[in-house]
Amino acid sequence: MKLYYIDFPDDELITPVTWKLNEFLVENSECFSFTYYHNKEEPATRQCKLIRQSLKPLLIFGCRQNKWPGNEVYNLNPTAYYTVEYYNIQERFIPNAKDLAEKALLTVDSLYEWDHPNRPMDLCMYRDGICWFYVVAHEKLIVLYTDSYHDVEAIMNMGNVVRERFGLPQEMAVPGPSVKFILDDTEGKYKYMLPDNVNRRIKP
Repeated sequence: MKLYYIDFPDDELITPVTWKLNEFLVENSECFSFTYYHNKEEPATRQCKLIRQSLKPLLIFGCRQNKWPGNEVYNLNPTAYYTVEYYNIQERFIPNAKDLAEKALLTVDSLYEWDHPNRPMDLCMYRDGICWFYVVAHEKLIVLYTDSYHDVEAIMNMGNVVRERFGLPQEMAVPGPSVKFILDDTEGKYKYMLPDNVNRRIKP
């Protein structure tokens, strides 16, 4: 597996490139996650809450975490916390799942807009049990983690610049921690193994 950084094109091209990239991500992923920041002093906007509500039919589960792919937080406010919610976009289990996901993802003109308080935070895409694409919006960082040159070529052909990250130690190359998903065909749902840093699971 290799780690790549993705650079967006000039500003006037961001919106169409974002839409193409969102469609590609949804088509090539099994599930995705968003992070939500809970703080009474910095509440989420109505727009953020509407997006979250629209994704409820896809929700696998949510949990409190202080780590997710590409990010780790040290919260100094004892009344504030983060939750990560994981969404299933497998249409054999949820009809029109990909349409619901794309509708939510197309509410932004740039992936950098996935940040509190106006949107959910830090889009992460999963397949084959790992996070293969993630955004750290406040750092304007977009990362691709893949062994498929098809992924790299497809994203480059949209107008993005894709740069391989060389010299990264193997233990740092994995964009975790995240949830390890295992697809259970017999029950038609995901089993999962929670990361060590989860301190409370939140039921859908």
